[in-house]
Amino acid sequence: IQPSAKTIEGAEWIVGLNLSQDRSTLIAGDDAGNVVLYDRAAGTEKKRWQVTGWAYAVAISPDHQQALVSERKPLVFDQDRHTGINLWDVEKGGVQHDLGKEFKDMQIAAAAYSPDGKSLAIGRGGEVNGNEGKIFLVDPATGKKVREFTPGHQYGITDLCFHPDGQHLLSSGRDTLVRVWNVADGKLVKEIGKPRGGQFKDWIHAISVSPDGKRLAAADMAGLVHVW
Repeated sequence: IQPSAKTIEGAEWIVGLNLSQDRSTLIAGDDAGNVVLYDRAAGTEKKRWQVTGWAYAVAISPDHQQALVSERKPLVFDQDRHTGINLWDVEKGGVQHDLGKEFKDMQIAAAAYSPDGKSLAIGRGGEVNGNEGKIFLVDPATGKKVREFTPGHQYGITDLCFHPDGQHLLSSGRDTLVRVWNVADGKLVKEIGKPRGGQFKDWIHAISVSPDGKRLAAADMAGLVHVW
């Protein structure tokens, strides 16, 4: 077992987690609606704010000025469910853009900013039907949708990350696949892995690319980390 270099403890279940591109700041969201920024090296809290539902997917821009926070309340009855997608001003703690109208009733399970901060990728998660686990590219300056990546992952998206070159986006899903996309046109470049028979067959839930762009790590539900 790899020992941890540092442990940062939250008060509630942490359901969203993302590291800034300079690796100095960690953004975390929990099931009590707390969004917290931490100094990664010191392990100390820098800022926090509250949202209505679970802070389901979180991401912080390269300049640390903006954050994407999606919300959900996974309740049994449809009338009590809640979803939300907002771009926040980190310094002021207020909403810059409400993406809820553009992506109505979608559970956004993953988000990632491009290395230059000019693009934001978000992925539809939850237990969606068919190939509705779609990826969307958003302009973070306006909150408007730029394009959609197809085909979507079967059963839903689990994670997203940009390649260091900024030209490619990687996605993982409940279909146990990792896909590589061309950011410029939204076309599929490569599919990594093999479908393992459905969304409960050790689906991949987290992916990351090494800083030099040569290695891809993917973690699955069985507790294994695969490196390509």
